[in-house]
Amino acid sequence: TADEMAIGEIHPDLDLMVDCVLGRPSHENKHRTLPKRLHDFEGRIPVAYELNGYTMARHLELKSIILEDERGHNGTWHDTSNPRKAENSN
Repeated sequence: TADEMAIGEIHPDLDLMVDCVLGRPSHENKHRTLPKRLHDFEGRIPVAYELNGYTMARHLELKSIILEDERGHNGTWHDTSNPRKAENSN
């Protein structure tokens, strides 16, 4: 169940988020971020993203949450020979 997994093990998108927030390279990740900057997206963007400092504050909040994850961040969905079988130690 999800409460027994590290954040990055729950879903590949969350694994990519963990890599991004922790500043880790994601070149071995099956999933990729989009090359577009936020202001280049077409369509509606949440109003909060237009508030000065919001995106950095949210990034720091996510980093704090991820660093407090007691299950660690070594479990992975990365495209390796043994995906999701890495030890979950801090």
